[in-house]
Amino acid sequence: MAIAASPVIETPEILTTDDGAFFVENGYYVAHDLMEPEEIEELRADTLRVAQGRVPMRNARRVARRHARRRGAPADSLHTSAPTSSAR
Repeated sequence: MAIAASPVIETPEILTTDDGAFFVENGYYVAHDLMEPEEIEELRADTLRVAQGRVPMRNARRVARRHARRRGAPADSLHTSAPTSSAR
């Protein structure tokens, strides 16, 4: 039985010495053209659905309550609006 050839998967180019130095100095690296515009748009749409609460997440409320207790807030004080912190 013959195994069918896989499609070619393009891999990102290896980082240059300058890219590595930039990462070490700044703590981040921007990989231009790493994803196709369609992939980026799909990620944006998925992120928006999660942020709007349109993705079913069974444990979200329980985790939020546990987090609230850890920081000393009442268990029913879930983040429903933007925080009012003055530490900007």
